[in-house]
Amino acid sequence: RPKQSRQVIKATTAYMITDMLAEVTRRGTARRAHDSFKNVAIAGKTGTSRDGWFVGYTPNLVCAVWVGFDDNKQLGLTGAEAALPAWIDFMKEALAVRPSLGATSFPKPSGIYTVKVDPETGYLAGPNCPTSMTVSVALQFAPRVECIEHLPEMEPTEGLYDLDLDQDSSDQVSEPETESARPRRSNESSDTVLEPPTDEMNKDGVEFQRKKKTRPTNRGTDRSGRTSLVSEPVVGDPAERP
Repeated sequence: RPKQSRQVIKATTAYMITDMLAEVTRRGTARRAHDSFKNVAIAGKTGTSRDGWFVGYTPNLVCAVWVGFDDNKQLGLTGAEAALPAWIDFMKEALAVRPSLGATSFPKPSGIYTVKVDPETGYLAGPNCPTSMTVSVALQFAPRVECIEHLPEMEPTEGLYDLDLDQDSSDQVSEPETESARPRRSNESSDTVLEPPTDEMNKDGVEFQRKKKTRPTNRGTDRSGRTSLVSEPVVGDPAERP
């Protein structure tokens, strides 16, 4: 009967995790493992609590090492100090017997892109970033903006905004002030709306616009005792009523 397998993680996700764990062996607490093997891709993670751990793997072999006490007594050593040396010794023996268990790189699935980022900001590394690192990510996680944190400061340009706004000019023509541009008086209601121009003229023969009558609004109390805004009724001249 053939064995059945079930995929539990996306290939791109697994590769991104492997890329991060490989960084542990290149620059992190497991650098000694990377330096102990030539032309072998290694990824892994140390662990330290009351005991010491190192779980590492090549493209074809996984090995976990635990060092501690059965009574959970404090070991007093880190995973890099206690477990990593034993892992290195075992992997050397295993790869010597079967070199095919090691490989120069982990197989990269489709959908993975390699980009250089600024490790401080996570954005794409720019020419002014002091350091950069190469990471492998799926397209949806790839940064698309270049880092601006380390851009050189720009000196302000003199005279760029030196405009004399108070200088009078004979060729400047001021437009007549309109009702909408006129400053509002303090006693003028904010919801006053002007009617369209009418045919009425004032005594100087200049067309004017009439304001709509507005009802003053005051603060009052409704039947349930809550505060609300109440518009007072306006009694106008009967002759002005439609």
